[in-house]
Amino acid sequence: MTEETGILSLQSPPPLSYAEIRRTWKSQESGDEILLRDPPSRRYSAGALYPAGTSMPPVASEPNPEQQPVPESSADDEIDSGELTENPELKAELDRLTEREGRFAAEIAADEADSSSISLTHTNDRLPSAVALSFLANLEQAVFLVVNLPGKHPLLQVPVNARYERFTYTRLIRTKKPRNSAEPDAPAGRQTERIITAGGHIRRPVQATWRASVAQLMGQGRVSVILDLLEQSGLAPLQLQVQIISRPAKSGDSHRLLTVSLINRTSADIARDCATLFQTHMTVELQDAAGQPLGAILPYPESRPEDPETRRNALLYREVPSFASGHGCAADWETDSEFPANQMRATRAHAEFLPFVETPSITPDIEDEHGQPIRISMRTMAGLDGDSPETLIAQLQRTVELYSAWVTRQEARILHLQAHHQGPARLHLQQCRLAQSRMQGGITYLQTDPLAWQAFQLTNNAILLQQIRSRLPLRIASIQPRKPLTFDQSFAAVSDQPGPDRGQWRAFQIAFLLLSVASTANGDHPDREMVDLIFFPTGGGKTEAYLGLTAFSSFLRRLREPSDAGVEVLMRYTLRLLTAQQFQRAASLMCAMEYLRRQSKWSQKLGPQPFTVGIWLGGAVTPNSRRDAQHALKALKNPSGNNGDGQNPFMLRRCPWCGAEMGVKVLRSARGAEERHILGYTEINRQVILHCSDPICDFHLGKSRNHGLPVLVTDEEVYETRPTLVIATVDKFAQLAWNPESRALFGLGRNGQRQVSPPNLIVQDELHLISGPLGSMTGLLEPVIEHLCTKNGHKPKIVCSTATIRAYREQVRDLYGRMTPEGQGNASLFPPPGLEASDAFFATYARERDSVGRATGPLLPGRMYVGVTANGFSSLQLAQIKTYGALLNAPMELPAEARDPWWTLLAFFGSLQELGTTLTLLRTYVPSYLETIRERYNRSYTEARQLFRVEELTGRLTSEEVPEAIEKLEERYLPQGLPDPTDAGRPKVRQRAVDFCLASSIIEVGVDIPRLSLMTILSQPKTTAQYIQVSGRVGREWLTRPGLVVTVYSPTRPRDRSHFERFRTYHQQLYAQVEPTSVTPFSPQAMKRGLHLAMVAFVRQYGPMLAADGTPGVAYYPRAVPWQLLEEFAKLMRARIDQIDPRERPTFEVLFEEKKRNWENWQPEQYEDQSGERIGLISRAGSYVPEGFRNRTWLTPNSLRNVDANCEGTISSLTITDQNAAHSSRSVP
Repeated sequence: MTEETGILSLQSPPPLSYAEIRRTWKSQESGDEILLRDPPSRRYSAGALYPAGTSMPPVASEPNPEQQPVPESSADDEIDSGELTENPELKAELDRLTEREGRFAAEIAADEADSSSISLTHTNDRLPSAVALSFLANLEQAVFLVVNLPGKHPLLQVPVNARYERFTYTRLIRTKKPRNSAEPDAPAGRQTERIITAGGHIRRPVQATWRASVAQLMGQGRVSVILDLLEQSGLAPLQLQVQIISRPAKSGDSHRLLTVSLINRTSADIARDCATLFQTHMTVELQDAAGQPLGAILPYPESRPEDPETRRNALLYREVPSFASGHGCAADWETDSEFPANQMRATRAHAEFLPFVETPSITPDIEDEHGQPIRISMRTMAGLDGDSPETLIAQLQRTVELYSAWVTRQEARILHLQAHHQGPARLHLQQCRLAQSRMQGGITYLQTDPLAWQAFQLTNNAILLQQIRSRLPLRIASIQPRKPLTFDQSFAAVSDQPGPDRGQWRAFQIAFLLLSVASTANGDHPDREMVDLIFFPTGGGKTEAYLGLTAFSSFLRRLREPSDAGVEVLMRYTLRLLTAQQFQRAASLMCAMEYLRRQSKWSQKLGPQPFTVGIWLGGAVTPNSRRDAQHALKALKNPSGNNGDGQNPFMLRRCPWCGAEMGVKVLRSARGAEERHILGYTEINRQVILHCSDPICDFHLGKSRNHGLPVLVTDEEVYETRPTLVIATVDKFAQLAWNPESRALFGLGRNGQRQVSPPNLIVQDELHLISGPLGSMTGLLEPVIEHLCTKNGHKPKIVCSTATIRAYREQVRDLYGRMTPEGQGNASLFPPPGLEASDAFFATYARERDSVGRATGPLLPGRMYVGVTANGFSSLQLAQIKTYGALLNAPMELPAEARDPWWTLLAFFGSLQELGTTLTLLRTYVPSYLETIRERYNRSYTEARQLFRVEELTGRLTSEEVPEAIEKLEERYLPQGLPDPTDAGRPKVRQRAVDFCLASSIIEVGVDIPRLSLMTILSQPKTTAQYIQVSGRVGREWLTRPGLVVTVYSPTRPRDRSHFERFRTYHQQLYAQVEPTSVTPFSPQAMKRGLHLAMVAFVRQYGPMLAADGTPGVAYYPRAVPWQLLEEFAKLMRARIDQIDPRERPTFEVLFEEKKRNWENWQPEQYEDQSGERIGLISRAGSYVPEGFRNRTWLTPNSLRNVDANCEGTISSLTITDQNAAHSSRSVP
């Protein structure tokens, strides 16, 4: 038993007991912070200026807090990897993730080799000793330039700028020997006392002001000035120097480009922690003769943009110019409100080490001039309220008129803009007028075409039902022996009465529908070849917009010709995670459409064939054939047998119509025996049918004539049934060269002739991701896909969506060959931009309401971005640990009921290598640092933050694990006794919310978990588009739970340093920073890799499967060269190359002739050899090809994404000889 008594201070502070210091960590005399367990250089690494020339200590020689004479029970305030009480739950979670990491060692190694980050390995050889700001100033009216180290942050009003003094103290520790437990009556042991000497640091505030006369900064050429110290407080023994370099600027005689540097010149003889300036914050301002600040800091000079898109961005973001650039720090500034928006000036520049920028929230919920929301009721537009068509058209017309009036107001402002902004402004408003004209044309079309009006009303009805039904809660099934299946919630009867915030089109959604219906419905419409691109931030409702167009096109096709039941829409995604999530939403829509088709009013008009959705992903995610589906179902029932791994490939885990539970239900008896029940998957006539598990549901087997749900998950069923909507990943279309059965998607029969109409609409989500190698391979195959979708000369309508893109016209041209007569990409952005980024009518910055109820007040909460660069740490991992620990602990300061949004930390990593490193940190170092924080704040163990649940959301997850991980992330933080408002009070076993989630680029698109509001990003992602998409995963409910994104930058990576130093500039113009994408489908390298892929795809889709004599046709038997088909293919490709890049026409001709000669000379008997005995015309890229056949086959990718092979090395004992067998047996496992 140890007792702590009073201490005697040998230096300041005045005498305190150790217990008192530990309780407050502050001096009773001054209130200044006291550090006992670690030096300030360990506590505060960001924002520290060390004496010039101080070397970075090696990792092994970093100060070891364990050497401090502190109680054995207290944790090191830094990172202690010593023994901790092991958390068995955390250990189990991390063991599970580590085991998965081992299975992907090859991918991690490839990811490391592919890293494009350049490291400045000697950047941190010396600790930072200087910080600087550069800005452009107008010195005409200024008299003084003042540099200040304030005591408090001017904006946050928290203490900044400090040094630390060393002090020592003595402690008296009494130790009492415990009583002998074996002898209860024995006297207590004797008491011993010992005095120890310990040391600590006390914070001392620093304030200082330097001033220079503006006259000193003027002159010919470059001028260097060292400023005089005007006043100071607490500065000694620090010796700080301020130096200014002044250079003339081209913008005016009184304009100077100034660089203000703060340098620590303190002698190296003083201990490092006492000679360092901590929590550095420097401000610079220009003053008049009376000492009043002037708005004399001008927008930072940048080169005048030359390309049109950069000029348009300069117009949109002209109200948020950059005023300064940091050197070794981030730059911030305060603007002068007295200047007009087009002549903005700053009064003060700041050097920041923890920069923060709140980006505005963009809302699609817009209002008219009276503050009334502009929304259109789906129920009303469906005709369910009994309104006449004229009344409904008038409501649509009002939206167009409001938009037209807004455009008119913007046009009147053009002449008030600066001259170089007027050209881009006119271009923007021309695009707005075009959009208005197309919307008006859509209304006219609906008025004059009765079938189109019926399809429009059906679309509104279907989307209304989809919104209502898809948001029903999950209904948990209950299985009891010899009793019917029951659910914890009863079946919700079908109703067309939406709840609050449902059943309403947002203005931009209904506007997009009006804008695109005519060109989607009519193949000869002038806008048919125009690619419509929905450009809206994440979470704005893009998916509902193109699902509405999907429903309209599908209904109209059936109304025109009920028997024409082929694939109407191809919906393409880039990532399987996004595809799986959207499949659930699309399945709800198809259930709604099929429900309407079954109604007596529509059953004859819409034909006998069900509306269905099929998913086309391939064997790695879904079954390829019915036999594969049967095998997978057996594996689910008995995973311990010889049926596979028991993974669920059937995509649906709940009924998309009523929410009833589907999938595997595992019950355990009292004796531990396991019973597996399969809900919603039933084998009928050797076909696995997906159906609702609730007999009351409209899509149970008993109510749907054994059809079940209108969804298809096997390739074989997709080919045979030709679903209304096919959802696929874009890289899947490489299968056109490998499987002639896929011609069914395009309405072609076995003879290669048209049986039903081809797809009329192609939807490409996240267009910005179709770039690089994937984009080039896609663009090479796209002419074939377009040709397959063309009927009577009418090409398919193409609609794309994205939240981040640049140079979209060029990308559309290179991908789809859609061009204007002027040679530009024929694409239309919707909504088109206006004159400011803050207002495009259909998308505006979210603002508070003013006194009369209009949204014109201050900005509502946005997403907060914070940058962290720890120059004083010898490794990036130390900065990670500190950041993770601080963020994980932060919710503990909030009331329990307010913690949920920021409880789960979503950590993004640009590489699997960095993700794997963080797994190690989570195992030991982060829990240790959380224990340190607990000690620091004297919290009990029950009040401290601990890690229990760690999840992963990466491409290493299987198709079954992805939705399971998302469901875990949706689990709310619920303190004991706090009901879950989302569960309507139903009984449920409460689980802990996920504490930490490691994520990779798989979350970039499609992950929509409203409760998440906290994220870290390790190092700047490779592209701004990825940065926007990734950070957009948090703070989606910004009004009640705004997002916080903390980016941890590496000081050794030049790209990280650049983004950190221009943190505010970058974030306040974030969408303008998006880089252009690169698509080069007809480059020589792309054609060498993929021309034969497109060639074989064309032949196998159009060639007959059977010849006239009944033998296999050219689709299966390539021995006879299909000269006519090859010439048709060449004609198609020549036309596309002449459009996009005619310089590559000669390269194409050479390669095409070479391929024809290959085909003729090789005389292949088959396309692909399945037996391994012969060689086919094509072989899978990356597969083994015998040496004698390598020059007689084309290595062809079976996926547009994976164009190169991966291989994994293993240790083999095949080469062991008798002589070295003994040695090898010891060294080779």
